[in-house]
Amino acid sequence: MEYPASLNDYSSPWPYEPQPKEALPFSIFLLMPFLIGVVAVSALPGFNYLVIGLGVICAVVFLMASVPEGFFVPAELKYFMAFGCWGILGLFVARSPEAVFIKLRTLTQLVIMALIVSYYARNTRCVSWLFFAVLIGVLIIAVSAVITGEFQMAEVEGEEARLAGITLNANSFAIAVTYGVAILLYYFRMVRSKTLKLLIIGGILIAVRFVIASGSRKGFLGLAILVFFWFLFSYVKELRKRPFLVMVVLLGVVGLGFYMAYAMRDTVLMQRFLRLEGGAWAKGSTGSRLVMIKEGINLTLSNPVLGVGLNNFILHSVTESYAHNNYAEVFADTGIPGGILYHMIYVLIFYRLHKISKFPLAPGPKNAVAIFKCLMLLQLFLDLGIVSYYLKINWIFLAIIIGCLSYLKRGLEAAYSQDYDAGEYNQITLSQSTEK
Repeated sequence: MEYPASLNDYSSPWPYEPQPKEALPFSIFLLMPFLIGVVAVSALPGFNYLVIGLGVICAVVFLMASVPEGFFVPAELKYFMAFGCWGILGLFVARSPEAVFIKLRTLTQLVIMALIVSYYARNTRCVSWLFFAVLIGVLIIAVSAVITGEFQMAEVEGEEARLAGITLNANSFAIAVTYGVAILLYYFRMVRSKTLKLLIIGGILIAVRFVIASGSRKGFLGLAILVFFWFLFSYVKELRKRPFLVMVVLLGVVGLGFYMAYAMRDTVLMQRFLRLEGGAWAKGSTGSRLVMIKEGINLTLSNPVLGVGLNNFILHSVTESYAHNNYAEVFADTGIPGGILYHMIYVLIFYRLHKISKFPLAPGPKNAVAIFKCLMLLQLFLDLGIVSYYLKINWIFLAIIIGCLSYLKRGLEAAYSQDYDAGEYNQITLSQSTEK
C-alpha cells in the first residue's frame, strides 16, 4: 500500500491529527435560520409559512449543489422513505384516510428536510454549526417561557401551570431543552477555553432548572440518562491516560446529580414522581400508559400486515389518545412490516456507530461519535413515552447523525486498505506515514 508523504495529504481529514481546516459550505448559513425556525417558531400561527418558505429555498439550493456531485441518499433515509410508502397502504384500511394523509404529508416534509440536513453534516465543523442552530432555537423557546411568565408560573402555581411555551406542551419543552444540553456537552469537549467551559456548565445548570420546571418526568429522566452515558462514552476510556481529569469530570457529574435532586424538591415534578402509579385511568399515570401499550400490541396482532393506518391509533384506543409510546404506535399504525422498516433506521445507525468505534479517530470525530451514541440511547428511552417518528427536532438530530456517519465512513475507507464494512483494516500509524 502506498502511504501518503504527509497526514494532510488524505482526501478526508477525519481520522487523523493534524488535519487541514474542514470545509464549511457557505450555503449552510442558509440552512441555519430554517433549523432555528423549525425548532422554535414553526408552531406559532403565521410563522410556519415563513419556515416553509425558507425550506423551499434550502431545497432548491440543495438540489443545485448535490445533483452535480451525484445525488446520494443514505441507506437510513431509504428505509424512512420505504416506511412512508408502506404507510400509503394505510389509506385502504384506515378509519380516517384523512388522518393518514395528514401524517404522510408530514413524513414527506421530514424526508426532504433530512436529505438536506444530512447532506450538510459532512464533518465536525459542519456538525458544530448545525448544532448551534438547534441550540439557538432551544434558547428562543426558553427565553420565551421566561418572558411570557410561564417559567415562573410552572415553579410556583402547580400542575395546571406546567410549561406550554412555543412547543405547545411540557414534554416537548423538556425534550427540546434536553437536546440542548446534549449540544452543550458536545461543545464542552470541543472547546479548550476554560472560560467557555465554565459558561457551558452554567448553561447546563440553567437548563436543569427549566426541565424541572416543566414537570416532565420523561425530560428529567432523559437528562439523567444523557449525562450518564456522555461521561461513560467520553471519559471512561481515558481513565488510564488522564485519571485526574476523569475524576474531576466524574465529581462534576455526581455534583450535577445532587444539584438535580436538590432543585426538584417541593416541585410539581417531585409530586408527579410520587404519584407515578395512580389508577389505570389516572391522568398521566403509569397505568394509563400500560393500557395504551397493550392496545398497541393487540392492534398489531389483529392487523399484522398493514396495521390500522398511520395516525389512526387514537381512533381505536379507549383512552382516545395517541399511544405515548413510539414502538407501540408505529407497529399498530403500519403493521409488523412498517414497524421493521422504521426501526431499521435505528439498527443501521447503531451498526455504523459500532463499526466506526473500532477505528482510531481524531478528537473531533471521536467526540462527535460519543455524543451520537448518547443521542441515540436518549431517543430509545424517550420513545418509551412519546411518539417521535414525525417529530421535526428528532429528525434534525437523526439527519445530522446519518449524514456525519456517512461522510466519516468514506473518510475511513479512503484512509485504510480494507473496506469499512469488512470489519478489518490495516492501521496507518504516524511513524509509518511520515517514514514513507
